[in-house]
Amino acid sequence: MADLASDPNQSLHDILGLGAAKLGALHDRYYPEVYQFAYYRLHDAQLAEEVTHTVFLELLNEAKQTSGSQRNLRGWLMSCVSKRVNEQLIPNRPALVDDGVTSFQAPQEEMVIDQEAQELSRQKFLAAAKRRPYRKTISPAIGRPHFRLVLGILAIILLIGATITLVASDSALPGDRLYPFKHAWEELQLFLAGGLSQRLEIEKSYDQNRFDEVQSLLQAHREATLSLVGGLSQMNPDEWLVGDLLVVISPNTRLIGQIEPGWYLLVEGELQPDGTILAHQVQPREYTISGKLQRIQEQQWLVDGVTIQVPPEAIVMGTPKIGKQIQGKAYRSLDDNLVARWVKVEP
Repeated sequence: MADLASDPNQSLHDILGLGAAKLGALHDRYYPEVYQFAYYRLHDAQLAEEVTHTVFLELLNEAKQTSGSQRNLRGWLMSCVSKRVNEQLIPNRPALVDDGVTSFQAPQEEMVIDQEAQELSRQKFLAAAKRRPYRKTISPAIGRPHFRLVLGILAIILLIGATITLVASDSALPGDRLYPFKHAWEELQLFLAGGLSQRLEIEKSYDQNRFDEVQSLLQAHREATLSLVGGLSQMNPDEWLVGDLLVVISPNTRLIGQIEPGWYLLVEGELQPDGTILAHQVQPREYTISGKLQRIQEQQWLVDGVTIQVPPEAIVMGTPKIGKQIQGKAYRSLDDNLVARWVKVEP
């Protein structure tokens, strides 16, 4: 395969089978251009970073689902980022760059790329590539009935082993060997949830689990890398009160989005010997909204039985109508209201 750093004619097929080093090089080569396109359309650094990261994850899915294709890699990336940017734009907002994205040229002035954001995107990109191996074709020598029988036997074996593991992992804490199994089980339960109301209740219970885990770590006098969800009630220059836990904000703490008291936050950091949490990254806790729009009132929508506040500053894409499917993201206030950040009404 041609050198990743120099070949302008790479195709999706070229990324199949690449190791971590070459995938990382591919990400780093195209990240600045994809991010720059998103930023000059959105004028929002955080949103541009989110869109750029989503594009690279979709690249993996595209390559795996099609087993690669000869379509130009750069052209696919720019086409994808254009679609994702358009989803974020307010209807009728004038485009800043022509839709001919494959010929997009970066502005003459140099843009400063947040290296931490790029590195975080790179790590998640490589982690996703490792988690999702490329799709393999079932050998025609294995008949469908026999293949189903083999799958059934394997499923029973895996179910027995998984049940034992999950029971053992229920009390696992951050840093424990079985903790990833606990998270995997939670993700499965969330995936199987019926509607928006049930999903939100499950997510809130998981948020409480993360908070309870920190309390257990404190009682055991353990240090650990952790994620915490809690309500922000006080903000001092270098110390915040999240729930009843003291979170230390250092010059190296990465703050994402608009953060102010009265909202739930997602904190990633280290539990210190003195019981404080040294924050690595802090951002508002986002919840996914997805369901049928049942009622529209002033600044308030009912979606699958769940009330969503839609303030004037929320980005609304499409025309809201009763019966339409919507999706979006919302923040959660300390009084347990969900407030939309953006919503998209399906055509």
